[in-house]
Amino acid sequence: MQIIDMPWEIKNLGKRSVSMVIDSSDDLNLIKENIEAISDYEYQVIKAPIERMDVSYILQENGFVFAETAFDLSLKLKNLKCPDTYTRYIDYTSYSEASSEAVQLVDSEIRKGIFNTDKVALDPLMSTELSGQRFANWFTTEVESGKSKCYLVNLEDKPIGFFGVKDVNEKKADSFLAGLFDNDDGRGFGISTIYYPLLVAKESGKKTMTARVSSNNPNSLKVHLELGYKIDKMHYVYVKHNDNK
Repeated sequence: MQIIDMPWEIKNLGKRSVSMVIDSSDDLNLIKENIEAISDYEYQVIKAPIERMDVSYILQENGFVFAETAFDLSLKLKNLKCPDTYTRYIDYTSYSEASSEAVQLVDSEIRKGIFNTDKVALDPLMSTELSGQRFANWFTTEVESGKSKCYLVNLEDKPIGFFGVKDVNEKKADSFLAGLFDNDDGRGFGISTIYYPLLVAKESGKKTMTARVSSNNPNSLKVHLELGYKIDKMHYVYVKHNDNK
């Protein structure tokens, strides 16, 4: 079991926040004790293994609300191949590493609320605006760390989206965030923001790519799986606001 204090969420969400990740072997009494131990936080997020239905009951009894199923994915890049149904979108688009000015553009687009299926955006006690602020702050922190790079997805030399690739180690990269800009959402080019990170990682010599997808965005999950991603882990994610106690 992991309990993670999240001080950065004060800036993002304006709430003292905590995350608890439960392992499949964790003792139920210990889980109950730790639920009580984090009860003073304003925003609590708990990830429970899908096979632990007993934990799901306990969380609901303690006022937690189901928010999503979180999928941890990975793909062996030697198997990378774009399905024929998607090649026309790839043929019409290109990607380029973002300049510092372009990174600012991406930041501003994220703040508009392009990630509207996020658990924060969907939460009636939060908002799409807070979700955008949270994602933008995270994105900027990752890029400024020097371990991650931002790329633009272009259609006829016009940026329509972005993706970020994090260098995890010599053999592994992580597709940590990607999306289409708001005014181009729904045109079918979202595949580019998922496929191009894989291409970047493979061309840089990486062997594996990791990513995370929410059940709140089934279209994204579908495309990830069609590109060859495999599901490594699944967690039920529950949230609780202290105002609900």
